[in-house]
Amino acid sequence: MSDQTLTSAEFRCLREYLGLTAGWLATHTGYAERTVLRWEFGDQTPAPNAVRQLLEIQTQTREVVSGLVLACADMAEPVIETYRKDAEFRAHWPDLPFPALWHRALAHRAAAVASARIRYWVPPEDNAAH
Repeated sequence: MSDQTLTSAEFRCLREYLGLTAGWLATHTGYAERTVLRWEFGDQTPAPNAVRQLLEIQTQTREVVSGLVLACADMAEPVIETYRKDAEFRAHWPDLPFPALWHRALAHRAAAVASARIRYWVPPEDNAAH
C-alpha cells in the first residue's frame, strides 16, 4: 500500500470524512498546515508518507466503527457515548492519538449503521446528580 496515491480531492475528502482538521493532520504527520492545505487545493501532490498515514487512520477508524456497531448489537436501546473535549476522549481511549472530533464523526457513522442514539459521556459524579 506504500505505492498508493490519492488525488488532492481524495485526500481532502478522506480527511474530512475522518473528522480531522487540516491542522491536526499536519501536526500528526509532521508537515506544516500550509503544506497540507496546498495538497488539498491541488497546488502540490500529497506526500506519500502523509497518504500512507491517512490511509492507516482510515483503517483504524473502520475498526473502531465496527467495534461500536458490534457493541450496540447487544443493547436493547443502543447508545453510543462520545466526548465533548479531547481530554475526555483521551482519558477513555489513551492508545488513540485522535481528537474528540474524530470520535464524534465515527460515532455518527456507527449510530447510523446500528440505529443507535448518541450522547455525550458524563463523568460519574455528574451522573449521580441527574
